[in-house]
Amino acid sequence: MEQVVERPNIDWSEPYNQIVAGGLLGDGYMILRGRAKTPTYRETHGPKQRDYLLWKQNFLGGSVAEYSSFDRRTGKFYIQESLWVNNPRNVEIFRLFYKNGKKSVREECLKNLDPLSLLIFWLDDGSAKLHDGNGKLATVGFSRDENLAIIYQLERKFGIEGKLTPENEIFFNSKILPSFLELVHPEFVRYNLPDCMRYKMSFLEPSNNNLIDSYKDRRQNRDRERRRRLMSNERYRNRSNKLRRLAQARRLSNPEYRKRFNEYAKNWQRERRAREWLLKNGTKKSRPDR
Repeated sequence: MEQVVERPNIDWSEPYNQIVAGGLLGDGYMILRGRAKTPTYRETHGPKQRDYLLWKQNFLGGSVAEYSSFDRRTGKFYIQESLWVNNPRNVEIFRLFYKNGKKSVREECLKNLDPLSLLIFWLDDGSAKLHDGNGKLATVGFSRDENLAIIYQLERKFGIEGKLTPENEIFFNSKILPSFLELVHPEFVRYNLPDCMRYKMSFLEPSNNNLIDSYKDRRQNRDRERRRRLMSNERYRNRSNKLRRLAQARRLSNPEYRKRFNEYAKNWQRERRAREWLLKNGTKKSRPDR
């Protein structure tokens, strides 16, 4: 007789369950120690995200505590904030997300996720590049198959096409990331997330506009300085010029491109001669036919 596997009975309409599910995809985890029957949900962040943990505590209950930890790599102590939640509802979620005591992300864990759980996932593990609009979810802790399962559900259920990077992270390009952020941002507003997490919403939060513009300016200045430094090296400059000439020769082999380029070059030469004449003769004399 085939054994029937009992499925966890979880009410996915409750914010509690969606927040915990999103947290388990992000920075959260569950502990079931000794003879305890109820798993404890735990999540840790830095002091700057304390308000974010207090926001979670408001929905999940539990307690938020501050403690210091020693990092052997740097030889320093760091302050951390930790949320602990012991709730009977954790039992069913633990059965869904954990297999043989180890967190395992499978299809049944993902098919009931909604924008709220995706928002928590993003706030925990997401990051957007301010200079080019790309973004990623830091999911290196999951296996390749688990990440592919997440990507599949994002595309199937929400139409979000993520890509798996060689570093085993989920990547959103500048065309896809706005769709993802627009999906979760209404939940950010609806549930009144704290100001300390607004930077995760990128361009959708007006308070980030100055930050984005400032970052783009710094990035452009840094790129220009790097270009000047590299071009001051004769060997690099000669190689760069050679590659540029080869690339231009390949483009000119296309008749349509060559026609456009010749027209552009003709106009540029005409404008150059006009500028030179104005610099030499001023504006009083009649301008020659260019």
